[in-house]
Amino acid sequence: MSSLRSMSETADGQMKALQVGHQIAAQQVAQMQKLRGLVSQQMTMMGTWLQTEQTDKDLAQARREKFFNADVKTIPILRTARLPSLLLPAPRPRDIP
Repeated sequence: MSSLRSMSETADGQMKALQVGHQIAAQQVAQMQKLRGLVSQQMTMMGTWLQTEQTDKDLAQARREKFFNADVKTIPILRTARLPSLLLPAPRPRDIP
């Protein structure tokens, strides 16, 4: 610390200290600009994510309302696939003459 004080006593030392100070300030400004851009990008991404979440919730709610407010005739019936023939009862043998 004492060497810095002794350097700042001369005009040349003071000039160098000012130059270093300006360089540090310029670096800080650049870093703050980068940080500002990152924060802005994060806010945009969070907004997009929240909007997607809300859209999914709204769609689920609309489907629930459509289902529970539908007439009995309009509720879709789930059809099961045909069972394989192995699970069906065997045909009865015919009378052979």
